[in-house]
Amino acid sequence: MDGLIFQPTGKYKPGRCDDILKWKPPSLNSVDFRLKITRMGGEGLLPQNVGLLYVGGYERPFAQIKVTKELKQYDNKIIECKFENNSWVFMRQRTDKSFPNAYNTAMAVCNSISNPVTKEILFEFIDRCAAASQGQKRKHHLDPDTELMPPPPPKRPRPLT
Repeated sequence: MDGLIFQPTGKYKPGRCDDILKWKPPSLNSVDFRLKITRMGGEGLLPQNVGLLYVGGYERPFAQIKVTKELKQYDNKIIECKFENNSWVFMRQRTDKSFPNAYNTAMAVCNSISNPVTKEILFEFIDRCAAASQGQKRKHHLDPDTELMPPPPPKRPRPLT
């Protein structure tokens, strides 16, 4: 397990749901990229291999990664990377995925790397929600009117004949 998923208690809704919160410790935030190793060089420069990292829905490389002997075998594959010390670091190949993360997903991960939600922030938020929920339950049970039926609909006046 590398994270938590918080979801509403209501009925399941298929498709995208913005009410779901996926949380991972900041050290495990990662993006799934398509790696394309390209030989680059300029005038007067020795050509070198560069790992270009692509995301879905974006034609230009999203980022670069240093090419190592290990990384060469993953050319044109989906790889998971984390951002560490100002550069992307290979974690593993994603054999379970055919496509990289979408651009918006990659940007959201980058935002969560820049502005991490730590365990302490998460636990404090959960405690506040639990306390607020308990307060609502107590208020609900102490209010005798909550058990009453709603008033009947208003009667329409009958026309005089």
